[in-house]
Amino acid sequence: MRRSTHPVVVAVVIWTCLGAVCAPTVIGGRTDLEDIQLPDGFRITVFADEVENARAMCLGDQGTLFVGSRAAGVVHALLDTDGDHVADQHHIV
Repeated sequence: MRRSTHPVVVAVVIWTCLGAVCAPTVIGGRTDLEDIQLPDGFRITVFADEVENARAMCLGDQGTLFVGSRAAGVVHALLDTDGDHVADQHHIV
C-alpha cells in the first residue's frame, strides 16, 4: 500500500503553519499610555517616540540611552540634556 503524502511534505506544511501562527508581530504606531495598568505609586511616560521597532536598550554611564532598532538594524543614541526626562537629542551611531 502506498502513502498518499510524503512525510517531508507534511513536516514542511506543519512548520510553515506554525511559523505563521507563532511569528512575532511588529505593530507600528503609538500605544495609549492610559491603557497600561500600573500598580499604585508607579507612572509611565514617553521618553522618545522617534525610534521605530525598538528592540533592546542600554543606559550608558553618562546618561545616554542606546536603543537597537529591529527593522532598520541601527543603534540610536538618545540624550536628555535638560533633565526633563524626555529625549532632546537623537543620533544614529
